[in-house]
Amino acid sequence: MAMVAMAMVAMAVLSPLALPCSRTCSRSTRSDRSLVATACVEEVALVHRVRPGDAVKTEQLATLLVDAFYGKHTLLNGPIAWAQRQILEADVRSELGSRLAYYELAREQQLPHVGAVLAATTAEGELCGFLDIGLPEFTGQGFQLPSRPSGLQTVSERSVAEERELRAYVSNLAVGSESRRRGIGRLLMQECETEVQRWATPQEFIWLEVSDANAEAAAFYGSLGYERVGYTSGREIVKRQFSYTLERVQRGLLRKRVNGL
Repeated sequence: MAMVAMAMVAMAVLSPLALPCSRTCSRSTRSDRSLVATACVEEVALVHRVRPGDAVKTEQLATLLVDAFYGKHTLLNGPIAWAQRQILEADVRSELGSRLAYYELAREQQLPHVGAVLAATTAEGELCGFLDIGLPEFTGQGFQLPSRPSGLQTVSERSVAEERELRAYVSNLAVGSESRRRGIGRLLMQECETEVQRWATPQEFIWLEVSDANAEAAAFYGSLGYERVGYTSGREIVKRQFSYTLERVQRGLLRKRVNGL
């Protein structure tokens, strides 16, 4: 039971998911950008903001996210990994549902901690991928959304509030396995920049973190113009052959200047 419970650690509502930071499975280079754009126009009908309250859509997002980060579960992974994965998927569904409601409240009431979950779908409505962009607070240790989108701190949050600044932050980018290498990750990142430019609080940069072990994702973001400017560290859920474990990892801190600023 203790091993199964490991998957639940650090999954508190409105905290960043303890998943591999800003992992992406969609790759392309600057040289094929025009081809990517053509593929996106033909295969992806639109990128839209996901609204809260749709349990089916939230479950689809959670399943896609876990599959994109960890691959499919197989019999060779064993029963412990299967049980842990059920807990992990349930926690991701809960987190996404809470995050969607949080962003919607901030948007409707024009509160400081805005954000959006942007989904890419085909003409038939099939989910291809999605991205989560928010405006959390940053300290030298990492990014954290406050408990309320108004930014009014609890007693524990208030003690360190003066040390924090708001930064546009991509917490997750996931592309389904059947939709990779079609420019969907690039399309979502472009729409993310457009979303940030609409916010009332001007943002000079968009930020994200990438695990040092994830060279593929680092190369993808580098092709989009993101540069490494520092490091952070934290715990992430890592898939091993027979279980999921919570491990401390080092991450690269990347940023890109928002167009027009």
